[in-house]
Amino acid sequence: MKLKITLLVLLLVAVFGCATKKEKKVKLVIYMAWSNASDPNKVIIRNMANRFEKKNPGYVVQIGEMNRQNWGKILSMIASGEQIDLFELPPNHLYNFYKKGVVQDLDRFFEKDPALLSSIHHRVREVMKLNGKIVTFAKGCQTMGIYYNKDLFEKFGLPAPDDSINWTQCMELANKFTLHANKEGNTSYGLSTLLLRHYLISEGYSMPNVSYFPVSSDWKKMLLTDPDVLKKTAWLYDWSYFTHKTVPTPYELQDTSTTELFQTGRIALFFASAYTRSVLRNEVGARFKWDVIGVPKGSDGVRRSDFYSHCWVMSSKTKYPEAAWKFMKMIAGPDGAKQFVSRGIDLPIFTTKESIGAFFNSAPLPPNQKVLLDSLDSISITPLYRVEVQGIKELNNEINYKILEQKTVEPILKQYQEKYQKLLDNFREEYELN
Repeated sequence: MKLKITLLVLLLVAVFGCATKKEKKVKLVIYMAWSNASDPNKVIIRNMANRFEKKNPGYVVQIGEMNRQNWGKILSMIASGEQIDLFELPPNHLYNFYKKGVVQDLDRFFEKDPALLSSIHHRVREVMKLNGKIVTFAKGCQTMGIYYNKDLFEKFGLPAPDDSINWTQCMELANKFTLHANKEGNTSYGLSTLLLRHYLISEGYSMPNVSYFPVSSDWKKMLLTDPDVLKKTAWLYDWSYFTHKTVPTPYELQDTSTTELFQTGRIALFFASAYTRSVLRNEVGARFKWDVIGVPKGSDGVRRSDFYSHCWVMSSKTKYPEAAWKFMKMIAGPDGAKQFVSRGIDLPIFTTKESIGAFFNSAPLPPNQKVLLDSLDSISITPLYRVEVQGIKELNNEINYKILEQKTVEPILKQYQEKYQKLLDNFREEYELN
């Protein structure tokens, strides 16, 4: 009898022990970013996490949320030993995370799946690299374009812009519209904003993130006093504000926005990202006819577009790199990317028929939206893509107000060369580039 009881106890221990072992799951911790509490990206990611758990019953995905203003918190959490396996990141923070040693090299994963890598747009693949290694998985992307109000051009008998337009033609057209529209007594503008940064990108210059002014190819010198930069800057200010008045000043935008002015028919050419087409679909719809063209071509006839993309990053501290890659591949790969693209906001990073089809099926407007996708072929990629030089945005505002007040360009740029150079020198020291 004692033997039977002993055997029964041993059997129960074995059964429940195995059950306990089977129930133990590996936890993956993912941090996603959100811009507001109702961000639909959150629903997509949570649904994919549920799918991943069903397909991989040995894993459970814990999703954390991070406001897009608190990226530094993720760095602190990883440094303190807190588990984070995957996280979303904007590109201007990537280099700092990489320098701190918390970014996993993804080359070995893509080497095992060459078909996946080759299906990503060839220019986007370059953006995913740092120091020649793939360290991110791009999450959608944004190119730039010029949205225009067709009805306004028809009203004044002006030709609507097309994709062959260059910068001279763009400014001339903006000026013609401004002259015609203001004859009726309404304050209107041909162009939405000063496009100095994008003009210089089009001319082939290397531009630090958000900077109005270029940097040398070795990133050691700001080029405010370069003769060609001085000439081009003076030319654009003249067409935007001085001899011609085609662009609203910051003073004129204190109680409104360029988006509002475009939607109410007071701006003809509205420079904005691919994301804006989804905003205009909702806010304008068919209230007036509108469309989009690509960024004007540079003086050499080549189009070059600024570019933006969030990305997924794997922590170098993860204990489960294979599982983390498996989930990263689900949310950032063709299946996950298709869901984000279908919302009509992101451009597809994949060149597959399914991904491209999701882009065009998301909405019929604007008719020429393909140009935003085609612009991926001409995106501008700098050696330190999107890394932001601290203080440069504030200095842009300061120099712009100074130029507008004094109505001169060259003396101001020469005066500010040293200030911009100081910011660049501090940046190089911070990122140990000297």
